Amino acid sequence: MRPRITVDSLPVFLICVLLFALTFEPACTFYGEHPARSLSEATGGEGLERIFWKNVQAANWVEVERALASNYAGVTPSGTLNRSATLEQYRQWQLKDYALGDLNTALTVFLLTKLSKEPVYYGDLQHIDKRTKEIKIIGDGACPPSLAGKLGPAGFATHGIPTEGKAGGVSVKLICKVGEGVLARLGRVNGIFQMAIAHCSIFEPPADQIERRLNECGIPFWPHGFVTAHCDIDALIQNWTNEYACLGYGADLYVALRDFCELTGIKPILL
Repeated sequence: MRPRITVDSLPVFLICVLLFALTFEPACTFYGEHPARSLSEATGGEGLERIFWKNVQAANWVEVERALASNYAGVTPSGTLNRSATLEQYRQWQLKDYALGDLNTALTVFLLTKLSKEPVYYGDLQHIDKRTKEIKIIGDGACPPSLAGKLGPAGFATHGIPTEGKAGGVSVKLICKVGEGVLARLGRVNGIFQMAIAHCSIFEPPADQIERRLNECGIPFWPHGFVTAHCDIDALIQNWTNEYACLGYGADLYVALRDFCELTGIKPILL
């Protein structure tokens, strides 16, 4: 929800990687777009942002102002704008069209895919338990079936939920297998690229708790990854720049991603 910002030129190698990463699609549009019709119907960050820009395009300023916090700020090449100045800039744009994309997630997935012997799973960060450091990663329908654990082979389930269209679709249903790995997320803060990296363990809940744990999010038929993060949860939340988590299998990925950041000039956030 911010105006476009300028950044310093990236190394040639990173630019090439970005071009490869353009082949990926964001998780929430894997099965086609089913946009919510209002902010109250949006189920995640992507839906909220889509409705926000739809209201800007339609010059529905009452709804735009209603969606923005009092401390909302816009970042521009000339500096940071407060809420009032940002709204005035939006009004001057006369926005004709817009598109959403998540190149940061795409690049993170691309890197993990190249560095890991296992497929990569990415989905929403859900149910972060600060006490136990447990996190659930729930992707809306897409997950490599080979990541299924011992609780049962991967299967298919209905994809759709009421706020994402009546047509529905097919979802991969599984619980990610046990292993060691990393949570990673490339982002950009004040024009500087950085990557948050955390050690994690993927676990399977006890069989007699599975039904309850799957129903906690209200969407038990989507693929679930149960993760324990080996880091300061407050620091992870502070440095995470998006709703998506990229999960890679392999304890060696932590060092590999750190080295990649050093080679390409990305600031590593080692959690």
